[in-house]
Amino acid sequence: MKKDGKRNFLVLESKKGLSEIVATLLVILLVIIAIGIIWGVLRNVISSGSEEITFSGLTLDLKITRASVIEGVTTISVRRNAGSGDVSGLRFVFFDGENSQSVDRTTSLLQGEEKTFTITDEEITGVENGWTISVAPIYLTSSGADGMGGVTHVVILGQVTPAIGGGDGGGDVCGDLVCQASETELTCPEDCSPGEPPGAACIIDDDCQIGYSCVAEVCSETCNYNPVESICDRLGTYQCGLVTVCGQSVDCTAVLGECALGEYCSVNTCTADTITNTGTIEEVFTNAEPFQLLSADIPNIAVQNLQRKWISFVDLVICRQISFHGPVPEGTGYYLRLTATAPGIVEDVTVYNVWENSECGGYYS
Repeated sequence: MKKDGKRNFLVLESKKGLSEIVATLLVILLVIIAIGIIWGVLRNVISSGSEEITFSGLTLDLKITRASVIEGVTTISVRRNAGSGDVSGLRFVFFDGENSQSVDRTTSLLQGEEKTFTITDEEITGVENGWTISVAPIYLTSSGADGMGGVTHVVILGQVTPAIGGGDGGGDVCGDLVCQASETELTCPEDCSPGEPPGAACIIDDDCQIGYSCVAEVCSETCNYNPVESICDRLGTYQCGLVTVCGQSVDCTAVLGECALGEYCSVNTCTADTITNTGTIEEVFTNAEPFQLLSADIPNIAVQNLQRKWISFVDLVICRQISFHGPVPEGTGYYLRLTATAPGIVEDVTVYNVWENSECGGYYS
């Protein structure tokens, strides 16, 4: 009997050990199944996210060249600068100082191309001068779906050149003697050069295009500058920048060199740089891409637009360009987005200065 009891005990122990092994295997199997399910979900999320994260959203650069509102119809001209990616549309965001409205346009836009768009009062209501308009690209992802890029340019209605014409991307003709929306003094001097062309009636020299004189009440056929680059003079009217002379484009900066340290080119004149805005940095978004700053001293963009200007910081050898100036999303106040990081800023201590020139006044303080 004792042997049988021992044998029964061993059998029970064997069955117990087998049950524990089976239970362990079941737990491992359940864990593997759970990992598979979780990975399947994460893979879809990662795949979807990676499709949206594309260089196109970072490299596409759009600029609003002209904008105006007449009798409830807003006309906006947009030019695409250099940058890779395929534009499939544009998003225009209107901000009245308190609320924002947006409208999308489906269109292609090649590098260097400019198109004009009209937006009716039915789409965006109550538009008037003083509102801000920003533009952001809609681009094609690798799968062919649309992706949304960040805002690349902001303007204030009433403070930019009025847009002429309309339509969604209609082209303008150079040579019709009408300076239209997509034309500039540089791209079409025969239409957009100030003054009358050679042979036209005049009273004084200023009535004629730059480079020609008024002779016997007729704009002369002979250019006063030979070569045309001779119009550039560091002490004269055209000290820097681009100017159209006798129908030809001349870059006085290329001819004479950059303005002196601490100066920037403004309307063909080398002008001393001055601080346009100053204040104390209250918050730095170090994890943001690009780098972002918040301060109560940053002005309302409708009052002063700091986009494309330059910013320095007291006691830091840093000068960065401001790529965006706009209202804090779902908050109060305004913030700045920079083209690169600015290490060393101490919140509620570091003082910033905003300049017109990339030299930040010639010094970093």
